[in-house]
Amino acid sequence: MTVEDREKIIAQGEDASIEFKKAKEKVPQSLYETVVSIANTCGGYILLGVFLRPVFNPTL
Repeated sequence: MTVEDREKIIAQGEDASIEFKKAKEKVPQSLYETVVSIANTCGGYILLGVFLRPVFNPTL
């Protein structure tokens, strides 16, 4: 995977086949469930070390 590929995936955001895990200091326990979930569907990507900050939307 190239840097450009990774940036495109991050820009798409999470969905059924893309999952981001913070994983700052160690592999999160939830990674194992995510691996199984993605493996049992059509596959996808799990990116470790990615954390998207919530965006404030005052209209909600």
